[in-house]
Amino acid sequence: MPEQKKQKICIIEDEGTIREIYQTALEDAGYQIVTARDGEEGLMVLMAEKPDLALIDLSMPKKDGITLMKEMQADPELAKIPVIILTNFGTDEMIEKVRDLPSEFFLVKAQYQPKDVVRIVKEVMFHKHSSRK
Repeated sequence: MPEQKKQKICIIEDEGTIREIYQTALEDAGYQIVTARDGEEGLMVLMAEKPDLALIDLSMPKKDGITLMKEMQADPELAKIPVIILTNFGTDEMIEKVRDLPSEFFLVKAQYQPKDVVRIVKEVMFHKHSSRK
């Protein structure tokens, strides 16, 4: 029986420790992980890797998550990638800024443990694949 291809997730996060925590938790859950340190690098990784899902921080150097998500929306291939926003900024102002951008979840990092993020990723992946059938 051929080995099933692991689902690929791209973590775009400028804080190395946080990136590593989510990477480890998601790898332990059986996902293949690719990462980027900022929105500029993130766009290149998304274009090259075409992951099944992207976890995107909003506040990053070079290119923030909102700009990155707008660029993803403008690209027909990248627009298909589900996005989970992971941020430290859960203010009404920030929520308003991303309201019109397509994301599955808006998660404030301090309110979610890595295991919670893994559970949400699994939920999004399940819905993504069950909606294709």
